[in-house]
Amino acid sequence: LIAGAVAGMVSRTVVSPLEVLSTIAMVSSSTHVGLRESIQTIFREQGIKGFFRGNLANCLKVAPTKGIQFVAFEGFKKLMYQLREVRSAKRQL
Repeated sequence: LIAGAVAGMVSRTVVSPLEVLSTIAMVSSSTHVGLRESIQTIFREQGIKGFFRGNLANCLKVAPTKGIQFVAFEGFKKLMYQLREVRSAKRQL
């Protein structure tokens, strides 16, 4: 559970600058601000922290979901291996 939550938070943190730029592009679509200008403006006005705005909220949203997803996936994978073993044992009979 914890491994999935941590993995989800790390992935969100890595992608956070791209999400910030994407959000700015969507909001300022009427002014046609380019990527370079957006990066320069964020860095000049907010520093490196500006690229991670909203990341905590994203991590708090993603951590439980990815944790549960990871546990469910591992449980399902274990179940599939057990079913495969049962089927192969039946075939050998």
